[in-house]
Amino acid sequence: MRKEATEGWAAIGQVRHVLRELGLPTDGAGVTLLDVCSGKGMTALCLALEFPRARVVMLDSNRDMALSHCRAVPNLRFEHADLFGRDAADTLTACARASRACIAVGMHLCGNPHPKPHPKPHPHTADLPASASASASASASASASASASASASASASASASASASPSP
Repeated sequence: MRKEATEGWAAIGQVRHVLRELGLPTDGAGVTLLDVCSGKGMTALCLALEFPRARVVMLDSNRDMALSHCRAVPNLRFEHADLFGRDAADTLTACARASRACIAVGMHLCGNPHPKPHPKPHPHTADLPASASASASASASASASASASASASASASASASASASPSP
């Protein structure tokens, strides 16, 4: 639970920063927040409570999770989404539609982030041992997507213009 609380708090700080940078209301009015690979949704729950006028969408490939802790929060919903599936772009676009901005947060470092091995190692982790490389890649991904919207969601959302991509 400590890890989830830390992730939630970090996400709140980064979303607050992006909202200020974009000149958007700090209560999240008109904004969609995507919790990518949400798991049980603790980060999404924190975001929904902190930004009561934002629409918060949990995205995860596991549709069989117990999510009763999220049902009482009116601005929070779950959407089944396999980010590696054919419908991923359509799902992200549909979630972002009718929003002034869409901010994606991907803080979750557990699980298997890549279903297939990549032919080339990530440039920032090429010299690391395999276990350190996986952690560093996940950390870099979390930092990039938490500091603004992830490249994939920014391109999926026509209304979003907040995108951060780490420099190579």
